Amino acid sequence: MSSEEIIVQDHERPPVKDPVTEGTVPKFGCIAVILLAAFFVGILIAGIMIGSKMAQDIESFTDESPGKIPVERGTPGQLALIRGRIVDFLDKISSTPPKPAELRLSARDLNILIANDTYLADLRGTIHFTEFTAPDMLRTRRTRPMSHIKFWKPRRYLNAFMDYKLVPQVGNISLFVQDIQVDGKQVPDYFLKKFQSQDMLEPYKNDDRFLEALKKLESAWIEGDKLILKTFSTPAAKNAAAGQTP
Repeated sequence: MSSEEIIVQDHERPPVKDPVTEGTVPKFGCIAVILLAAFFVGILIAGIMIGSKMAQDIESFTDESPGKIPVERGTPGQLALIRGRIVDFLDKISSTPPKPAELRLSARDLNILIANDTYLADLRGTIHFTEFTAPDMLRTRRTRPMSHIKFWKPRRYLNAFMDYKLVPQVGNISLFVQDIQVDGKQVPDYFLKKFQSQDMLEPYKNDDRFLEALKKLESAWIEGDKLILKTFSTPAAKNAAAGQTP
């Protein structure tokens, strides 16, 4: 060896791959990460496709602006008569002992209440009762804002004729959508079923006063052009109304 031989230090040596531990195939951890990434990307793509399809469905039967719903204010005298019947009904079922009571309301009565009553202000301009059909159908004209599906597009509105089915029980009453009709447009079945599962009265059942009155309800039905609510708070009151001795 000559005196000019080059000495290579250990830290200067090029790395040598171990054929067992450092092959060209990614380690197991990397494989797992890649698989998970592919899985979540697949879910994301599927979600976008489903959301896009749903958005197209909703756009096919909704509008960019709310429909004009009649607001039927009535006269001060008409409003006073309606409120008087309601107050009398509530006084009877709240008396001690409770008295049997019956309340009859027409579609026009409900429309006037919605137009004037603060408690029903959230319904104003969104619903108009058009007809009652025995034994349990309430027909309405509605406009409802839809949830945003595509955030970059304007909110859509459902402008439709909606039929509600009255579902009374002892101590409870519910209103469920029975049918949705949009002029010249087809409403998908899955959308209708979603609406049919929602009780229109559910938000009001969080109010203890409303819930307390419901507990005293015995029956409800449609007769002629009137919605009829009937209540007997005690067996004694029921027997008295039927002319029986307890």
